[in-house]
Amino acid sequence: ALRRGSGLDAKGPAAHGVLLPLCTGMSMALFLGSIRPTSNPEKNIVLWSRIDQKSCFKAILSAGLVCVVVPTKIEGDEV
Repeated sequence: ALRRGSGLDAKGPAAHGVLLPLCTGMSMALFLGSIRPTSNPEKNIVLWSRIDQKSCFKAILSAGLVCVVVPTKIEGDEV
């Protein structure tokens, strides 16, 4: 789903991707909902290392998945 004027065509880097003109949370919810396993409902855990963006956390929950926050480790000025 490429829009005119986006500068992307079906032959370049976007050949195998989807352009979603939505906010981060809605895009994540649509993506996670589409890959949610239906054959094995026990595979429903998403590991998430960023706790500063609440929209991704809400997207994981709205997709019907369980979020496990992986704590980050600070070393000097790196996370």
